Amino acid sequence: MIKKHLSILLAIVFWLALSLATILFLIPSKDLSIDVLDWSDKAQHIVAFATLMVLGIAAYPQAISRMFVGLLIYGAAIECIQSMTGWRSGDFLDWVADATGVMLIRMLLIVWRRYFLERNSLNSNHLNR
Repeated sequence: MIKKHLSILLAIVFWLALSLATILFLIPSKDLSIDVLDWSDKAQHIVAFATLMVLGIAAYPQAISRMFVGLLIYGAAIECIQSMTGWRSGDFLDWVADATGVMLIRMLLIVWRRYFLERNSLNSNHLNR
């Protein structure tokens, strides 16, 4: 029961984060003059999409590949929509930064799984001898 509630909570957190990211990506940039956001645009994209990927994996651990592809498509869609507004501009390099954040988490997950799966496999083989 607790696991189900946790899954629902993680899904809500993911969708709230995605909604917030969408708003931040689409409001006029002059309205984003918060000191916290006053660092490299590309770094912001990397951190935002890495965070979304972590939250997405936590919320939907059975759909990691779909989350990966979905966030890549979402990033491209945001850049296309930004290019259609009069106050933002779409940038291919922003999408590259989005993809970097998503791929970074995906690669870390692969390495983490391989390391721990191999380690657990070695430990269980050692114990079974």
